[in-house]
Amino acid sequence: MADHAPWFMGKLASDDCCLFVVEHDSTPAGQVRFDIEGQSATINYSLDAAFRGRGLATASVRSAIASFHAEHGEVTDLVAYVKPDNPASCRVFEKLEFALDGFDARLLANRYHIDLTQQALHGQNGDV
Repeated sequence: MADHAPWFMGKLASDDCCLFVVEHDSTPAGQVRFDIEGQSATINYSLDAAFRGRGLATASVRSAIASFHAEHGEVTDLVAYVKPDNPASCRVFEKLEFALDGFDARLLANRYHIDLTQQALHGQNGDV
């Protein structure tokens, strides 16, 4: 916690970070974070263990991307890094039509990306 608190406060204060809280029935259930670098951003999400396996991740990430893109239209590319031993998160990005770029040996993670100018990320109602 001693390391995490200053890091978290720095993220909250940064203009290059955008954080969304995921709620389910008015209860905080997780977060989706975007770290911006120019026209690209790295997306990171997590759900509390009590909310996993309920099908919330894909809809939550889709909604966060739409909100993020509405606020930060200059960001055209999103990148996600997912550990190969996390198949549920791999499926989330695949469902959202992120392309698998391969394995990042430095981060020991699969690299996914999406070009927001080319993809729509349609939800059930057709909204982005």
